[in-house]
Amino acid sequence: MTPLLTVVVCTWNRAAILDGALDALVHQQDAPPHEILVVDNGSRDHTGAVVQRWASRHPQIVYVLEPRPGLACARNAAVRRARAPVVAFTDDDVRVAPDWMARISDAFEQIG
Repeated sequence: MTPLLTVVVCTWNRAAILDGALDALVHQQDAPPHEILVVDNGSRDHTGAVVQRWASRHPQIVYVLEPRPGLACARNAAVRRARAPVVAFTDDDVRVAPDWMARISDAFEQIG
């Protein structure tokens, strides 16, 4: 199924806090069909292993490696890879609300 929402988390050397962000994203209430792109911006810690562990249990999580440094490069890599018509960005240190994806989807349905 094609996702309606692509959620992007750009990260760099934040393996220690990434679990919290991903946990909040996979436990969304009434979420539309979605994918979660975690863009590793060339981390030197075990970020890749953390994402792969989550992806092995949650197929909507996709690991994207962007070796060129900088948030703009990471975000552009995500936009190129996104399959959904709506792309939402969050940060690796954010714990989104349980209805975050549903509210984004509702907002686009109202305008659209």
